[in-house]
Amino acid sequence: MKLTSILRLCGFLLLSGSVHAQSNNALAFDGTNDAVTVSGASALIANSAGISLTCWVYPTNAAPSFPNFDGFAGIRNNTDADFYLLQFSATSVEARFRGTSGIAYDIIAPVLTLNAWNHLAFTYDGSYLRLFKNGILADSLAASDVILNTNESMLIGDQLFGTTHYYLTGKMDEVSLWSRALQPAELVCMPVNGIDTSSATDLELYYRFNQGTASQNNTTITTLTDETGTINGTLSGFQMNGSTSNFVAGAVLITPAVAFSCPDVPYNWNGTNITTPGVYFDTLTSEAGCDSIVQLTLSLLSVNTSVTQSGATLTAGHVGLFYQWLDCNNGFAPIAGATSQSFTPSVNGSYAVIVQQSGCFDTSACITVTNVSIAEQQLSDNISVYPSITSGLLYVEVQQVLPAVMLELIDLSGRTIRQETLSNVRTHTLDLSGLAAGVYQVRLTTPEGSVTRKVVKE
Repeated sequence: MKLTSILRLCGFLLLSGSVHAQSNNALAFDGTNDAVTVSGASALIANSAGISLTCWVYPTNAAPSFPNFDGFAGIRNNTDADFYLLQFSATSVEARFRGTSGIAYDIIAPVLTLNAWNHLAFTYDGSYLRLFKNGILADSLAASDVILNTNESMLIGDQLFGTTHYYLTGKMDEVSLWSRALQPAELVCMPVNGIDTSSATDLELYYRFNQGTASQNNTTITTLTDETGTINGTLSGFQMNGSTSNFVAGAVLITPAVAFSCPDVPYNWNGTNITTPGVYFDTLTSEAGCDSIVQLTLSLLSVNTSVTQSGATLTAGHVGLFYQWLDCNNGFAPIAGATSQSFTPSVNGSYAVIVQQSGCFDTSACITVTNVSIAEQQLSDNISVYPSITSGLLYVEVQQVLPAVMLELIDLSGRTIRQETLSNVRTHTLDLSGLAAGVYQVRLTTPEGSVTRKVVKE
């Protein structure tokens, strides 16, 4: 009999992923010579009262250092047009604005997550620079200046200082340049909803990177399409074939989540009880008014309730931290002290075990034991192991002296870490001080049978 309705409890683990607004393809940069050049892009923002630069970036360079900082996107000129995003360290971003005064205004913030998609937005409204990560303000800086240059190129996946290139190692997607400062309310939703070109105002350049076939031969493609129809970017250095230095698969417009539920226990997701494993979608609206498509991948945990029998000893198949043996013939009453992976009953009967696995509890079928001898029952009564919790010394006491007792100390993996023979002793001391904290089993074997006791080393 399985006590599913009585003894099965539910536990689950929910891991929420980051939001990804990019879809279809992205562009992978090899960090050597890959770059996109947008000629004359500075003319689009010259004399503008505000500027914005946004992009999705997936950085993989764990040790950027001069001259190997990773350039994400922007315009760089030594005199009158500096506006760019640069990876300053493995996890930091430099957002720089410099106008005709020559004063460099820099925000350096630890906002990057390596090997993951990050949405970055850099704005200037004539008074402040602001840097956003995933729609949330990361840092700001007072600034006052103007860009006049009308001849400088915007670079994507590269920044150029003199003759030194700062090439990106990683992936990029959804790069946009605006001739106004985007408002925080707009940027909150952008990582979720993307950019709607039909309603966007002052959007000067927008590259979605949705060209070619991901990781296939794209050698005929030499330009990056501008969704605004203004200036297509020129691709240089890309191999355009294979899984690097080429168009690659981007992430879908969803917030992914993974959940695990216990067997036969409904998983409540946004008010809906789900009992079948699979992939589910829903559309939610945030407090900021952003529509977000969320994805749930639900899996059911499988609890190992197998039990093996060797003589009168029962052993649970799952190696874990929680066991409780039950007397099936006594209303499934818990057996005091029977909380080890193995259990040797002192009397014949029917027994089951509750096991815990990944937060879920389940109960095994009842196993009938008929081979407990009178001698084994007497052996169990004759041997004591104490204390059950110790930081060092453990005592084995034999009320009736036995000629030979095999003592084994066993860890949770079933490995015997200590073994010795006791002969004609009444009390024996084990020193556990050198062992790691955890749960152990002490098994004592005689010609009449064996006794197993659980101990905890603090």
